[in-house]
Amino acid sequence: MAIDEIDGVTPSEVVFAVDLEIAFSPVLRYPLTRDYNFDIPRPVAVERGRDGKKFFIASTEEGKPTWEPIAEDDLKLMRARYLLLFEYYNRSFENGTLPPVARNHVKKLYLGN
Repeated sequence: MAIDEIDGVTPSEVVFAVDLEIAFSPVLRYPLTRDYNFDIPRPVAVERGRDGKKFFIASTEEGKPTWEPIAEDDLKLMRARYLLLFEYYNRSFENGTLPPVARNHVKKLYLGN
């Protein structure tokens, strides 16, 4: 079942704080499953178009990566979703509440270790 709430906060509550000019961190394209401690979502890359205005999101169809255009408002929501989950995983990793079975996967996908 899909949800769009991370540790009690919805991405739409914090989307106002997302600034697309700062950096291009990965995004989470889709709402999460209820059990994001075990069903770890894979972040996807974002690139700015050559014109500096359009954004493109990585997509994999039939095993080969492609780039799809994405609306700025949708991208902000996806970025908010990623940032909320990143912070949740970081706190959970630091305080030891992240389930051991998820630790290595979270480190690889979110914490860069």
